[in-house]
Amino acid sequence: MYLLMRLLSALCWGGTDYLSGKAARELGVFKALFVSQLFGLMMLSLIFFVFSIPFELKISGLLTAAIASFCNLLGMVFLLKALSIGKVSVVAPLVSLYGAVTTVLAIISGRQVSWIILSGFFCAYSVPVLPVFHLRTTEKENPRLPSASL
Repeated sequence: MYLLMRLLSALCWGGTDYLSGKAARELGVFKALFVSQLFGLMMLSLIFFVFSIPFELKISGLLTAAIASFCNLLGMVFLLKALSIGKVSVVAPLVSLYGAVTTVLAIISGRQVSWIILSGFFCAYSVPVLPVFHLRTTEKENPRLPSASL
């Protein structure tokens, strides 16, 4: 069951990257971003009103949400721009590093992590860096095809 869920997750993430790149090329980066963010807002609003989740509203929470939203929006602009010009082979592995940030934050906050988890962490997150080194050497040889070299 775990394997099926992993494959389904990879299929969904890959399909999203493909469709986002296609939409950004056809509509433009900002129109594609606007449509995707509007759709997300509508879906989250629907879920919020259907389940009516109670929460406490504080200024610090609003400030944190605003900063996180801005960072997410900025990241999406850069991702869609890269997907629209075809640098998926460089961007997709780097975008997958978001899990590294949360893991490092958990370690910094004092959460106990076993050596097996740490070794898996370093193996999984050292691999996305490797295409960048190959890209640098290939661009010197053939500067017109950097993404095709990977």
